[in-house]
Amino acid sequence: MVLLAKSARAAYNIGVDTCPECGNSDLQACVMDGAAYVVCGLCGERFGQRHVLESVSDREEAVHQGYEVAVWPLVRALLPLQGLAIEAAEAGDVERDSGPSVTLSPRAQHGLQELENLGRSLRLAAGSLHLEWVIEVDCERRLAFVLRARVRAAWSAAALRQAHLDIETLARDLERNRKLQWWQQAPARR
Repeated sequence: MVLLAKSARAAYNIGVDTCPECGNSDLQACVMDGAAYVVCGLCGERFGQRHVLESVSDREEAVHQGYEVAVWPLVRALLPLQGLAIEAAEAGDVERDSGPSVTLSPRAQHGLQELENLGRSLRLAAGSLHLEWVIEVDCERRLAFVLRARVRAAWSAAALRQAHLDIETLARDLERNRKLQWWQQAPARR
């Protein structure tokens, strides 16, 4: 949720009188999830704490790409995988009793190797996750693999919050692991 105030300096005392990019003095203070940042009314440049600006950019990118904001970090971490295509992604919904999931389909021969690396990454991250994450096979329309969080009972608001925290952890782990030698190494020929 983003709120606007009339004067950036008066509302939040951020300390910017004019835009450093264009010199305009029409600055708007915005608040997203309790954190303030400033937007220039003329050029659109944003100013504020880096993590707040990154969060705003992430939200905009998720919406632009057509994904829900809560699942976007995981989708963004999976997008660089050349052998797997993202078919669908959901952030989960308590009312529909569904948790976050990303449906992947192989699009190249090395897709199965990337899927194996994804599974290995899940095993390595298991100790730092709140919920159990699995990769399930789905053959309903065509061969697909669903990366999802698993709960023992119905999805609650607390379980969904934990799953969303796990998404952040998984995304960081995947981005790190993709750079490691075991991920980049081609499977040994027998």
